[in-house]
Amino acid sequence: MILIGTPVHGYILFGQRPTREIKEFLEQLPQDLKGKPIIGFATYLFFPARALNPIRRAVEARNGKILGLIAQRRTKKKTLMEEIVGCIQQQDVKV
Repeated sequence: MILIGTPVHGYILFGQRPTREIKEFLEQLPQDLKGKPIIGFATYLFFPARALNPIRRAVEARNGKILGLIAQRRTKKKTLMEEIVGCIQQQDVKV
C-alpha cells in the first residue's frame, strides 16, 4: 500500500496543482509498480480541481492500482483519514 499526498497549490483563477516536490517524487517512481495498491490524496483550501490528476497519470503509467483519489479541505484532516481508511477497507487490502 502506498499513499501519495499533496497540498493543493494555486487558486481558482490560476490553476490548482500538486506541489513541485510531489511532481518530482512522481517522476522518480519505479517504472513498474507491479499492481501495487495506491491511494492519492490532496488537501485544499478553496478548490481541489484537477490537482490529483498528475498522481493518477503517474501511477497508471507505471502499472500501479489506484484504489482511490481523495480530496478534502485542510481543516478536515480527521475526515480525510476516515475516507482513506474506508477506501482501504472497501478494497479489503492487507496493510
